[in-house]
Amino acid sequence: MAAAQARRIPLEGLDPPGEAGRLDPGDAFTALVTLCEKGGRRSQWLLYLEALPASPKQPAAKSPKPMVIYSWRSNKLEYASTPAQVRLRTLGPFAGTGAKREKLEDHSVSFSLDKGFLGLGLEVGAATIYRSEQQKAKGFLWFGSELPTAAQAAEGRHLAEVLEVTPAEERAVGGMFPALLSYFQVVQHTQGLEAMMLRVIDKPSLWSVVRHLGVSVNLVLDSEHLSPVDTALWPSLARPSAYYFPMLMELNHRPALRATFVVTNPRPPLLSCGGVIGMLAERPGDKETFLTLRIISARRAASL
Repeated sequence: MAAAQARRIPLEGLDPPGEAGRLDPGDAFTALVTLCEKGGRRSQWLLYLEALPASPKQPAAKSPKPMVIYSWRSNKLEYASTPAQVRLRTLGPFAGTGAKREKLEDHSVSFSLDKGFLGLGLEVGAATIYRSEQQKAKGFLWFGSELPTAAQAAEGRHLAEVLEVTPAEERAVGGMFPALLSYFQVVQHTQGLEAMMLRVIDKPSLWSVVRHLGVSVNLVLDSEHLSPVDTALWPSLARPSAYYFPMLMELNHRPALRATFVVTNPRPPLLSCGGVIGMLAERPGDKETFLTLRIISARRAASL
């Protein structure tokens, strides 16, 4: 808290939702990352991400091509890409109980995130998939970079009719892919987070690497355990609904990491994190080794 106050990094306050898709210079969020390891060791980091004004010295960049995804109905869905400049500050580690005290580091990096993709969010798509699981409908909502086969389209159309999926819900489920890609882009720029995650991931054995000629990575949505969040447990959320969004990462076809995201509407000031307000990353079979990320402050520039 003292380190954050000295650097004017807010540690509390979540503003009411603003205009959808809007990211103004000065919009910012603070996240707390906690790494727990065997023996009760605990270390923490602060992340502070702030939207920047467009640089007058930089020439206007050409608009990127939209991402194109085809749905089970053979519909072509286009998602506009809208870059925005941000600065991400990583402060830590702060040593807790049992952890070795390390030199406090303060890193800043500026980069371009995709506010168009992040603004799609995961909440509506999660709600649609949850409804599918609750109705125990057979089949799955198919999406891909190419048109589905006739058999896939027929199965998908039947499932969509059973679930009464609206065009808006169809677009929301497809939009989960660019939203997730853009969220992981923000994670990728977090100084030291890759090293933290490597301490949680159950890495494959040397024999597995040799047998598979390297490491194959597969991300799977655990739709069976996707469920609504009791928002009473998140009093600062100020959102009517949220979902637990669990995923499994497999390395060489073996479970290596379980990640559960807490997702809500990505309207500002939660646009730059794609509406992801929390994450739990666990090593399979090891209850002592895990990492959490939690949004503890999110403010719109207009309210400051």
